[in-house]
Amino acid sequence: MLIALVSPIDAVAAALFSVHMTQHMLLIVVASPLIALADAPIAMLWGLRLEQRKRIGLAWRHAHTLRAAWRQLQRPLVAWTLHVGALWLWHVPRFYDAAVRDERLHVLEHASFFLTALLFWWLVTDRSRNRIGVGVATLYLFTAALQGTLLGALITIARHPWYFAHYGTTAAWGLTPLEDQQLAGLIMWIPAGFAYVVAIIPTVLPVLRTRETSEERDQWASPSVAGVSARGTP
Repeated sequence: MLIALVSPIDAVAAALFSVHMTQHMLLIVVASPLIALADAPIAMLWGLRLEQRKRIGLAWRHAHTLRAAWRQLQRPLVAWTLHVGALWLWHVPRFYDAAVRDERLHVLEHASFFLTALLFWWLVTDRSRNRIGVGVATLYLFTAALQGTLLGALITIARHPWYFAHYGTTAAWGLTPLEDQQLAGLIMWIPAGFAYVVAIIPTVLPVLRTRETSEERDQWASPSVAGVSARGTP
């Protein structure tokens, strides 16, 4: 998050759409999944004194409205829709240009990218939290990757620049506005899309291993194999 928001990347992002896209992807497919994997809320709670943890626990137990809202947000379809919706919404030219011009909208843009992505990856990184199955998790990740790939492809193959905010800022970096946009689209299309596909592997791999173990067990338990083993035993 520091690399995305505090480093020189943030300063250059105002001039180049490709660097701005890099900033967004760092928030969405790097910072968010790493924070979700780290189980940061639990770690932060353990950093508090016992009395403080008890007060927070009691407050959460009695916050029925917040708990109900949180349960709704943890529904896979809700989290997926919020995440993908934020991605498409802020890349609509009108909204993107407005965010570049207005710092308050810019902060809102980054916050919506980060928070919806954090919710999205929160469900993926530990299925025990919401008991979503492997099939749902795989579909969840694959369709999100597909959305990013589609949006990245549309940005890349566009014949004209979409975003007026960078019309007068790319020449100093040796790029035309269209070349800058094509590079940004490729960043969303390939490395960012690949991150979702890679996340499918640890989701599916335990199931494949369990299936292989089960098949081996069934094979050794079959009558033919058992008979051969019995005859071959002294």
